[in-house]
Amino acid sequence: MAQSNIIKTILIFLLAVLIIVGIITGIAYLINNSNKEKNTNPSFDLDEKSVQELISKARNENRISQWGTGLAREGSRESILTLLKAIELTEREEQQLLARSLQVISTSEASLEMIDFLIINSDNSVIAPLLRDAIAKNAGEKEVGRIYEEILKIDSSKSPLNSEDFATRSYLIGTIGGIQREEAIPSLINIGLKGTSSGIYAHIASALSSIGTPQAINGLVEIIEKLKITNNNDPMVQSLANIKNKDSIEELQKIRRITNNPAILYAVNSSLEILQ
Repeated sequence: MAQSNIIKTILIFLLAVLIIVGIITGIAYLINNSNKEKNTNPSFDLDEKSVQELISKARNENRISQWGTGLAREGSRESILTLLKAIELTEREEQQLLARSLQVISTSEASLEMIDFLIINSDNSVIAPLLRDAIAKNAGEKEVGRIYEEILKIDSSKSPLNSEDFATRSYLIGTIGGIQREEAIPSLINIGLKGTSSGIYAHIASALSSIGTPQAINGLVEIIEKLKITNNNDPMVQSLANIKNKDSIEELQKIRRITNNPAILYAVNSSLEILQ
């Protein structure tokens, strides 16, 4: 009997331990997931009232433009999102002044949110062109990938494009054409290799030509070769024929020595004639 009670006590004790361990594990799991959500949440919880107060202060001091420029120069995710919120909350004249500040941004912080903001405001002719140019200036691989995804979403619509979708698509494509950073080159090449049927093909060519570094030039060559392009009027060939980066002369000369593709040879000779 005593032995039976001891066994019961041990079993109850073990059961209690298991329950406690389960509770602790569950709490740890919830805390861990909560922290993950906080760390990976792409949105920034802006207090609209606080931003309105900042706008009012800048307005009263007659320094809306300077305030916006200061936020852009700071370049943190928080400051850029504050600037976007201020653009959203202001009227046409002040909105334009703040939107001009976007050109000062020199970081890709909050770039994905800026793309979202462009899509939402593509019907706003005051701020959409400024957003497009600011995004293009700092876009890298992830931004190019996101823009391309958004274009594909619009293109996959079975219905004819309405004016809003048409404007959104135009600004997104324009953003691709204005890309300036070398970091974006691999994504630009990958999209270009998808073929001439892509509506952004010519804009990819333009971006690679404008960047004009040896990596960008070799990207143009790769696309021309893999797509078996022979037409000198193809956007990729024309873009290779209009390289204006003098630092790429040596690379162009190297390509001329080794290529047997007439279109590439024509393009490289044209660029060298411009540069030399």
